[in-house]
Amino acid sequence: IWVQDTAELRTLAKSFNNMANQIQKREADLKEREQRYRSVVESLNIGVYRKVDQNGVVDYYANPALMKIFGCSSMNELFSADLFHFLMKQTGFRTYIDLMRKENHVKNLEFDIHRRDGAKIWCSCTASRYSPPGSHLTWIDATIEDITERKLARERLQQAHDSLELKVRERTQELEELNEKLRALSLMDGLTGIANRRYFDEFLDREWRRAKRERQPISMLLLDVDHFKLYNDTYGHIAGDDCLKQIATTLKGITKRATDLAARYGGEEFALILPNTPQEKAAMLASKLLDAIEALFIEHGTSPVSPHVTVSIGGATYIPSRDSSPEIILLAADQALYNAKQSG
Repeated sequence: IWVQDTAELRTLAKSFNNMANQIQKREADLKEREQRYRSVVESLNIGVYRKVDQNGVVDYYANPALMKIFGCSSMNELFSADLFHFLMKQTGFRTYIDLMRKENHVKNLEFDIHRRDGAKIWCSCTASRYSPPGSHLTWIDATIEDITERKLARERLQQAHDSLELKVRERTQELEELNEKLRALSLMDGLTGIANRRYFDEFLDREWRRAKRERQPISMLLLDVDHFKLYNDTYGHIAGDDCLKQIATTLKGITKRATDLAARYGGEEFALILPNTPQEKAAMLASKLLDAIEALFIEHGTSPVSPHVTVSIGGATYIPSRDSSPEIILLAADQALYNAKQSG
């Protein structure tokens, strides 16, 4: 360079000095920032990892938290090929490596690994690989957090939730079964164990509508124990209750079909509802009932009609019409029972 005079030389020297000062200042700032960054990173409980590859020259960095997570005492141990091959035998770590090779990043990836000391830990990893366009520089930044306690707490919470859900289902089932039992009890006569008047009414209404739809006959038998007041006066109410129980058992036993219903209609009155049953079959069943109850040979010394307990039966059969109601068959069977009583 041809320098014209000393003034020009002084100007150039001054410029070079300013540039050198600025470079020194920037280097000092960068060094200070790096020290602050390293100080912060090394105080974190989360593992931090950086790998820089420049033209095949690889530089690694890891903070103490990362070494602690993997159970290593030094960075040399952490970044050794021996440890890498050990971790690559484990599915979770291989998943992380495969995703990084394929996607160049992972976010909150959870995987479990076994350390060399045999301890199983769960990690959450976020990492990315970056290469500036046209550059031979590549770096990977990653954070890895030990979430073992959180994972175990989550599993305990899930187990508690599942246990609670199971108990709720079991309790719900118990309540449903209890409600079913209570409903069954509410539809059962407490003394005789057969259907009560409430269930009789429900059943009759349902079967009447079915018979109406299908145009099928439905029959009903009403039974009344003859001179039952005299029986109670003579033998007492305990014997009277036992008498009613035996009649109910006979009534229930004589109805072989699951579609038939035996019920206590009230007091010493009983009823049979016989869906899809014509008059002739209902009459045959009534005759069997008369014989079966007399065959119980329940003594009734004050009865004016027999030395044993007897019953009177009235029956009715209908094919329901469109506008008819169940009351029509009830009234007819009750009138038939009245006629039977009157005729002895």
